[in-house]
Amino acid sequence: MKQRLSDIARHIFVHNFKLKLLSLVLAVVLFVLVRADRVVERTVTLDVVVIDKRQKSRYRLSEIPTMVKVRLRSRITKLRGLDEMALPPLEVDISKRRNGDRFHFEESTIARLLRIPGVKIVEISPASFVLQFSKIIRRTLPVRAQFRGQVPNGYVRGPAQLKPPFVVVKGAEENVQRLRYLETQPIELSGNVSDLNLNIGLENLPTNFVEFETKTVSVTIPITPKVGKTRIRNVAVIVRNCNPDFICSARPKRVDVYVEGPELDVRKLRAAELERFIYIEGNQLTKPGEHRAQLVIRAHPDGLQFFTERTYFLVTVVDPRKKTTPPPETKPVIPQPRPTPRPLPLPPRQGDVTMPPADR
Repeated sequence: MKQRLSDIARHIFVHNFKLKLLSLVLAVVLFVLVRADRVVERTVTLDVVVIDKRQKSRYRLSEIPTMVKVRLRSRITKLRGLDEMALPPLEVDISKRRNGDRFHFEESTIARLLRIPGVKIVEISPASFVLQFSKIIRRTLPVRAQFRGQVPNGYVRGPAQLKPPFVVVKGAEENVQRLRYLETQPIELSGNVSDLNLNIGLENLPTNFVEFETKTVSVTIPITPKVGKTRIRNVAVIVRNCNPDFICSARPKRVDVYVEGPELDVRKLRAAELERFIYIEGNQLTKPGEHRAQLVIRAHPDGLQFFTERTYFLVTVVDPRKKTTPPPETKPVIPQPRPTPRPLPLPPRQGDVTMPPADR
């Protein structure tokens, strides 16, 4: 009995030993392969590319995810190569979608993109998104200059000249309709006594879904002295360059002068200073007597302008070396009252008797 059991064991392990050893090795290898090729899950990330053939006529207000995470389930041997694969982007065509539509990422589209048979898509994150569109409109808006501070006392600021005075704005209808005008950045006026010429940017511009033709403008701001006016009374009329042998005097001897110019300079002007600018030139008065001469008004270096009510004066030229006899006195003529005319007698009417005048 023992011999028989020994023969049976020897037959089982020793008979065709090589073939049995090969079978064992193959079984172990197959077990290892089957054990290793288990079902697993893996997450891949796909970039999203948006296609919109109507983007020239509308703005997309809603955000579309830039990438999508896809969780896959399959055997490890099928998913092992995903780490080394360059996955193509996921194209999202929204050309035919309308405002308020919800877009869903389809599993069939992603499966065709991956091209791995036998792979199950477990989850897509995010799975969908809502589309919001707005019509594109254009408006031309005025530009306003914004100032800070004041020009110094005695100066005045003129209206600002902007180039361009209007700016074309394009964007989403809801955002563009809120705009009424555009403003420049604040322009400092303090301490400026001359014209300002500068390029300056626009301020408080909306950044969402709005485009501007330009974001800078050229600004010219005239700053000029404030104009002042005054009247200086009884300014002496001087005859200059009179012949040294003569005595020249003008009639009337004084005149009122009207002054116009920068307010600060007008305030500082005094009557005595006017003799340098307002006078009668006497170098052409070569003979004694009375002459009609024109008043000379010279330009003031600070831009002041002078005006008088009369232009010509009577200048008396006297030679003190010659004795002059005073003109004979004339008696004043006393006007006599005119006699009152007597009324004419009325013509006689028919039937009246005319009596002869009585003797006196």
